[in-house]
Amino acid sequence: MKPQQVTARIRSAGGLHIGLGIENISVGGAFVRCNTVIPVASRVSLEISRVGAGQPMVVPAKVTTCVSPADALRLNRAAGVGLEFLSVAPHVESWLTSTVAALLPKPVAPAPPVLEPVRVRRTLPSNRPAPAPVGDPEVTQPAIQVASVQRPDAALQQELAALRTKLSKHEALIAELTVENRKLKSLLKSRR
Repeated sequence: MKPQQVTARIRSAGGLHIGLGIENISVGGAFVRCNTVIPVASRVSLEISRVGAGQPMVVPAKVTTCVSPADALRLNRAAGVGLEFLSVAPHVESWLTSTVAALLPKPVAPAPPVLEPVRVRRTLPSNRPAPAPVGDPEVTQPAIQVASVQRPDAALQQELAALRTKLSKHEALIAELTVENRKLKSLLKSRR
């Protein structure tokens, strides 16, 4: 992760390197920008400061990589040293964990579920018994969307059962009206 709110100083056998930017940091190590070459395997102390925080935390570390200014130019990357944190005290580890967590991007809310279109038959209320179904095409209204229910409770199940019963009655009425419509058309044709 690339933190902007964290700065560092490195104490090595060669001296103190002040005001360094941290290119990348995790709980196990960091890449610190530095124009000074520090030999790989060198033991150093990294002093990490968070903007607005109090005293810096001192973390013992070992140099695992070193990118000199000349190499940085050739590789088109930042000059600096890669550090592996060594034997970190529990309070420093806790501080590092909270620092890294504070620098991570905040999670994004999950996207709402995709709703599937459902075809619904247009129906009329009826108290008449349903006639036998006929082979006419269904009369339908435009598709509507229904969200799936993750945890249906008893009330939803009862409401769903009632709607299914009502839908069945309405379908029966449509079938009955279709049969009556055919009979009337036939009767009108025969009278002409």
